[in-house]
Amino acid sequence: MTKKIDEAYKHCFAHICASGVTTLMTLQEVLNTYADLMCKDLEDCGVNADKKAVTDYIAEQYSLLKGIQNKDTDIIRM
Repeated sequence: MTKKIDEAYKHCFAHICASGVTTLMTLQEVLNTYADLMCKDLEDCGVNADKKAVTDYIAEQYSLLKGIQNKDTDIIRM
């Protein structure tokens, strides 16, 4: 992924994170709701968006966020 495309993906995924849904919705709900929107956002940024690549990216980032949330929960329990 080129730097421009990587930045566009990060920028578009940040919109999803800013809405707070990653803490309230399952991965499947996030994919169903936001994959097409992220594809459109990427196209608006000048990036040709493949839906499979977008869903893979969302799934990867969602998993990373959940991992961080779980670590935070473990720290709070200590």
